[in-house]
Amino acid sequence: MENKINEKSLETAALTIDLTKEKSKDREKAQPLLSHHPPLPPTETSNAILHFVSSTSRFLNEFVSVANTRLEATSQKMDEAETQLMLLESKLKSDPQIFHRDENAEAR
Repeated sequence: MENKINEKSLETAALTIDLTKEKSKDREKAQPLLSHHPPLPPTETSNAILHFVSSTSRFLNEFVSVANTRLEATSQKMDEAETQLMLLESKLKSDPQIFHRDENAEAR
């Protein structure tokens, strides 16, 4: 049993080393690509971040607005349905034949 555990841990360690080697190879490939480009000036970086934040907040504000509108419409529909249900219940309770049938069914 111990041998199996050791073999599995060795296999896992070997896979981890292989993955680490692949990641370092990917980093080495990316380094020459990045080394040819100078870093962006801080103003361009801050402008890019500002644009991202403003466009994201604009999207979120619009999303919240649409969601609130839809929730309000759904709430109104639910209120109307609740009112209609209350009216239907009161009509059913006002008819003694229907009301007595329901009581007899509940008694059984």
